[in-house]
Amino acid sequence: CFVEPEKAAKVRSSSSDVSVDASSKAKGKTQVYDEKNIRRRVYDALNVLMAMDIIEKDKKEIRWKGLPHRSNQETESLHDERARRIEEVKRKRESLKELVVQNICFTNLVNRNRARYVSQQKSPESVSLPFIVVNTSNQTTINCEINPERTDVFFQFSKSFEIND
Repeated sequence: CFVEPEKAAKVRSSSSDVSVDASSKAKGKTQVYDEKNIRRRVYDALNVLMAMDIIEKDKKEIRWKGLPHRSNQETESLHDERARRIEEVKRKRESLKELVVQNICFTNLVNRNRARYVSQQKSPESVSLPFIVVNTSNQTTINCEINPERTDVFFQFSKSFEIND
């Protein structure tokens, strides 16, 4: 680094002081430095430090604020947020697994029905809409009643179920 430790340790300085100090140190080196280029690099570095909230600049004066640190409360909050997001990802993965299983079941049902129609050499019958799919455990008892006009269907489930429309 081309800045003197005394100047770097100062709480207040100016960008001009820093760039002049850096360029004067650089001139003594074997490599030729362009003073304007050094000033631009110092300005760039100071902008980075301001963006990180390590220094603040008021007109030409630069004031050291210190390295950023997190309070225990901020750290705890970040840990809580991380744990919450991990749980959310787990829930979404489970939901995705359920959707994949449903998709596989629907695909198998379609393939089974196509195979039946081909083996019976019949054309497939159409399914009237609205069409719903009900998911439940294989231990569930389902009572189904249809009225004589075939306009209403009544279901009674012995366990919980899910309707997909």
